[in-house]
Amino acid sequence: MPIHQPSGPATEPAVDTSSQPSADLVALSSNELMVARRLAYDPENDALGEGDLWVEYMESEDDCMAARQIVPFDTFTLSVWHTLAADMFEERSDERDASQIDQLIERRGLFPHDPANGPRRIALPAIELQIALEKDIKAGSCRIANARIRVDALDQLSGMEPDFYTNPEAISTAGWDALSVTIFEQTCTAPTGGRFGNIFDQPDLTTGTPLAHARAQLFELQTALATAKRSRRQDPVFKIYVRSMMDELLAMPPLLEAIHNDHSGAFRIVAAFLDDHHPEWSEGLSKNQAFSPLLPLPVDWNGHVDIVGLVQDSRARMSAETVGVAPQFFGLYAGRRDGSSVWLGAAACEADAHALVTGLG
Repeated sequence: MPIHQPSGPATEPAVDTSSQPSADLVALSSNELMVARRLAYDPENDALGEGDLWVEYMESEDDCMAARQIVPFDTFTLSVWHTLAADMFEERSDERDASQIDQLIERRGLFPHDPANGPRRIALPAIELQIALEKDIKAGSCRIANARIRVDALDQLSGMEPDFYTNPEAISTAGWDALSVTIFEQTCTAPTGGRFGNIFDQPDLTTGTPLAHARAQLFELQTALATAKRSRRQDPVFKIYVRSMMDELLAMPPLLEAIHNDHSGAFRIVAAFLDDHHPEWSEGLSKNQAFSPLLPLPVDWNGHVDIVGLVQDSRARMSAETVGVAPQFFGLYAGRRDGSSVWLGAAACEADAHALVTGLG
């Protein structure tokens, strides 16, 4: 196996995203966008002066977290996108790890909307989706039959979780305005001086891939099943609510395989429900070893593994050679056929790293 010499526990089941489609546009919240604008800011080539940029940044901190800003991918460098992705996933930025960008595009890439594939999606956190639905429920204008059930499930979600998605038409104007009075109007200023696009003005675009939508459904389904009392489980509306999420999950084999191989028990209630109601769900799915110190190799692995001496702080992993210091540990990166690489894991010393590579077969 060719090797280039040197020159954590997740709450989501690992899914190989190397075959995900690419996107030229990304949906960001106002604050995510202004964080990126500050990181990339060049006063010599930006329409905003430093004072005006700071004002927009402060305004963005008070805005909602719905991903409504349409941002061309080429607006920022890969380094900035890695920083944004790492913040979203609550991990260290690593510019060698292309899977961070894969996950960003999976969740926030903007793709052409085909009505034949169902409603279009907008990404937002669980708490804000809950607030918007609550507003419509109280006003008696809710457009979702299972809104109360969904609100109760979203209320239980906390900690690291995926984006959630909703059809923008499923929530009233008043519901969206409860999150932000400018949600349909003003967006952030681009470096050129114009304004970024607004997802609400682009009915031809939808946010995230089917895998991202199913992943969000998995979190919601796990929570709904774990917290529902017996009486609610017998409610016909609850059964329809669960069935709709289950149908989306069953149509996503990569996620089913990840659940099948999840040894953390994070989704054991969903797995048990699948066993009871869809006993054939795991047929043909591969079973990994009970434990591996490394993440799975990408499906488009090119046969190479890089061993890199690394250092890290609270925000980033970096090459020790680039920084000019001794390595704290050694990272393993699997090469992909497009020339990129993805993180596999780490070892305390170089000899242990070589032993892990040898163990890959």
